[in-house]
Amino acid sequence: GNTEAAAANYYFLTIKYNSGGTQQWLRTYDGPAASGDYGKGITLDPSGNVIVTGYSFQTNQWFDYFTIKYSNSGTQQWTARYNGPVNGDDVGIAIVVDASQNSYITGSSATQSTYSHGDSYNDDIVLVKYNASGVEQWQTRKNGTGNATDHAAAIAIDAGNNVFIAGSTENSG
Repeated sequence: GNTEAAAANYYFLTIKYNSGGTQQWLRTYDGPAASGDYGKGITLDPSGNVIVTGYSFQTNQWFDYFTIKYSNSGTQQWTARYNGPVNGDDVGIAIVVDASQNSYITGSSATQSTYSHGDSYNDDIVLVKYNASGVEQWQTRKNGTGNATDHAAAIAIDAGNNVFIAGSTENSG
């Protein structure tokens, strides 16, 4: 999730608890804009590492997908950002990891950068794949048939590494 560090400055927040409810570690992340950073999805890889995704203000004052990987003991392994083609709001929502420790992140990405934060104008669903070291492998966009607002809400992967995304797409009008 996130925690407020100062007025309007939210940090990514990741906490590990043991099975008895005792806190093992707590990590925060403050992005380059020292502004809004929001954790939205979390998963574990096959080695027990923790990968968290969400969105973070970039210095251009638009959100980017943001993903951070911690070891099981809480040591930061890598971070990755996805900034879509129009430099607008890109909001990571959900994450899944395959058996080879590749991470797949989905959410929405702006198709225009000339609107106010929080508005939705023809956002597309985007899927980004990172390898186990946090290097982007590819990304793909889905613009629904109505050429309107499309948002991902959840993600899953099967044994054949086929990725499934659930969300919504708006028809025109």
